[in-house]
Amino acid sequence: GGNKALEALVAKMDNENSEAVNKALVAGLLTFNGKINDEFIAAIGDKKKSIATTILAKRRMPAAVEKVLPWAKAGDKAAIAALNNIAAEKDFNTLCDMLEAGQDVTPGIIKSISEKSAADQVKMVQDRIAKSSKKHLYYPVLAATGANEAVAPIMEGYKAGNVENMAFQSMMSMNNDALIRPLMDVAKSDAQRKDQALSRYIQLTTNSKKLTPEQKYMNFRNALETKPS
Repeated sequence: GGNKALEALVAKMDNENSEAVNKALVAGLLTFNGKINDEFIAAIGDKKKSIATTILAKRRMPAAVEKVLPWAKAGDKAAIAALNNIAAEKDFNTLCDMLEAGQDVTPGIIKSISEKSAADQVKMVQDRIAKSSKKHLYYPVLAATGANEAVAPIMEGYKAGNVENMAFQSMMSMNNDALIRPLMDVAKSDAQRKDQALSRYIQLTTNSKKLTPEQKYMNFRNALETKPS
């Protein structure tokens, strides 16, 4: 700990360091006993990018976003990984722009709104979807909210063509009992995805804390009646 020790570590950050030196610096900064944010963020620059992005991917410092954004927008994978960890609500629209431009920042969007209620998260995403021509890109973000309100727009996306299979994959990843009935509908109407939908239907039924034993039994029976392969 101590400011002098921190200054010494930060001063040695350099992309040209050997792998061993960088590993030692990363370990030192990640385990530093004290607040490093101000000193560390002030030192971030192109010559320190490698260590900076490694640290930021593991230690959340939202104030560093402006330093990382140019690298992430240029397609630097380490910078995108860092951005996905440090994004805050103020970065939501910027990240959405990047997503629609082809950048893999879905985790960052999820992180940026994670401190809001699930219902508020859904509202923010739906407001963005309403303005977008690439609505399918947002279904994984909706699924991550786990909110009841997210089920309907995801199902709408599935019924509207399931672009790039995003809506269906979002159904597969979402944990919410409200998906149980829609999954059965998919199993009955979509032969290509029947087995996957049934598997998730059974999994959600099994894990449900709301369904009674009798309701679970009926769901399992309904699954068998579809004659899964």
